Amino acid sequence: MNNYYAIIPEGGLCNKIRVLLSHYDIAMKLNKKFIVIWNNDRYCNGLFLDYYQPLENTTFIKKNDKDYTITYKGCSADIKKCNYNLLNLKPNIKKNINNILNKYNKFISIHIRRTDHVELAKKKNLYTDDDCFIRFINENSDYDIYLATDNRETQDKFYQLYKNKIKYIKFMDTVDEINKRPKKDNSDKTRHTSLLDSIIDLYMCVNSEKFMGTKYSSFSETINQMRLIK
Repeated sequence: MNNYYAIIPEGGLCNKIRVLLSHYDIAMKLNKKFIVIWNNDRYCNGLFLDYYQPLENTTFIKKNDKDYTITYKGCSADIKKCNYNLLNLKPNIKKNINNILNKYNKFISIHIRRTDHVELAKKKNLYTDDDCFIRFINENSDYDIYLATDNRETQDKFYQLYKNKIKYIKFMDTVDEINKRPKKDNSDKTRHTSLLDSIIDLYMCVNSEKFMGTKYSSFSETINQMRLIK
């Protein structure tokens, strides 16, 4: 019997984190060394250890060069087993986020997921349109706003509407600029943001006074779960 428990998390950042944490719980209960093959791919363009402190009794590798027997590969997770308190950002990442937090006093946050998510959400009848977010903002007019989104058009629209309340924004490339990118092995024209930007969005939304997310989004779901333990 193997004395290790090896997994390959798949999907975007939050899917990978949920898989990581839920299987970490299992591995620790089995008293086995935890092996995580964390691929740097078009769905999650960065490595866990670039942004987070190591987990106890866990080895992160980029490729399964030692031919570990894989116990699980995929993006499904038992959310009840996800202990987000185990996630510790690296000091430089935490400092970056704190610098942005210091720009705000009392603020709400919204996560508007668009790009490749829209058609799938509409098919599931779970699409959250812009008017829903606008109502939420207007109902909380005393608050400043942190906007987390994945495309420039949404940034432009909400910044024009609420630029006096959005204290921090990093404008991303337009669709035209994205389409001009050379197609490389690790590129994805549906991805408009870097992994660092996604992590900043994640923790800014977690630390806001109130939050509204996008239905059928693992990113929004993760924010809601993390907000329960902040």
